[in-house]
Amino acid sequence: PGLLVVCCCEVACQPGRGPSRVHQLPIPAYMLVLNLTTYACVLCSWRFPRSQIRQLCEKRELFTGEDIDFQEKIAYRTGLGDDTAVCPAIQSGDAGHLGIEAARFEFGATCFTTIEELLNKTGIHPKDIDFVITNSSLFNPTPSLSAMVLNHFKMSSKTITYSLGGMGCSAGKPLDHQTCLSVQSARV
Repeated sequence: PGLLVVCCCEVACQPGRGPSRVHQLPIPAYMLVLNLTTYACVLCSWRFPRSQIRQLCEKRELFTGEDIDFQEKIAYRTGLGDDTAVCPAIQSGDAGHLGIEAARFEFGATCFTTIEELLNKTGIHPKDIDFVITNSSLFNPTPSLSAMVLNHFKMSSKTITYSLGGMGCSAGKPLDHQTCLSVQSARV
């Protein structure tokens, strides 16, 4: 029993380094933490160098030159590196690729892979999880992210789910002798 935390972020951890250095590292990854001592990273291949921002903005034809200059300036000053992950739908520059299906794909491709890695690493079976708490900074669909996790991993019908939005990484605390999977999904 305990708290299993899955943080699915565009920028997370670098292999071989602990979660305490998460905010400083430019490698796109998805971090899993168990009791803050055991973790694994699932690297993402969706790298998007900052040098491509101008080209992407020009392709969309929505921004003025001044807007694009500002976006480039921000990209180089935010601390995000050239290895920051950006989902394929945004990288395509095609507004037709954006929407709920693209967001569902991104959540599944990042969080499901990370949760699977966590379960394999800890030996915990999905049916042994008592609670699933999902928290997303931007994407809160219906059916919920917690329902997506519950169904994807074929968890017990007795698993209690909570779907939260906008709480940052503060969501989720298990009760004694129960196992809680807390999935934090943040998009940069």
